[in-house]
Amino acid sequence: MEDFIKTAIEDLQIMYCAVEQDKGSNFLFSVRLADNMEMDRLKVALEENNLVVLIQDDLVNIPSSYQTKEHIQTLINCFRLSVSF
Repeated sequence: MEDFIKTAIEDLQIMYCAVEQDKGSNFLFSVRLADNMEMDRLKVALEENNLVVLIQDDLVNIPSSYQTKEHIQTLINCFRLSVSF
C-alpha cells in the first residue's frame, strides 16, 4: 500500500472515522463517518469534486481505482468538509 494511502487512513482515524480494509474487496478501504460528520455534506463535497464512491447505509466504500495522491487528497478534503459545527 502506498504511503499516501496510509497517511489518508491515519488522517481519517484522527478525524474519528472508523476505517476498514478488506484485502479481498474491490474497494481500497471503507469508512464509517465520525459522529460530528454529516453524510449529506459529504455527498455534496464528493459531487462538487467529481468523486464517485459507493455509500451503503453509513459505510462509504472507496473504489480501488483511486490510486493517485491527488485523488486521495481530494477525497480526504471531502471528509473534512463533512464536519458539522
